[in-house]
Amino acid sequence: MVLDEPTDSFRKYESNGISAYMEPELYEHLSGVGDINIDYVESPYGEGYRITVGDENNQSDSCGW
Repeated sequence: MVLDEPTDSFRKYESNGISAYMEPELYEHLSGVGDINIDYVESPYGEGYRITVGDENNQSDSCGW
């Protein structure tokens, strides 16, 4: 997955100083669930981008990896 490669039909989204591009339909769907948050995390298990959607305190409304 490439998070920083622009495509004419994609919409630019910025979170925590990170730019990502996504299809407008996906953005509308995800933003309807809640705030979209992109962050770079480091943990004992590894490091990488974490994308959460919705309230981070309510695990049933968020997705992240």
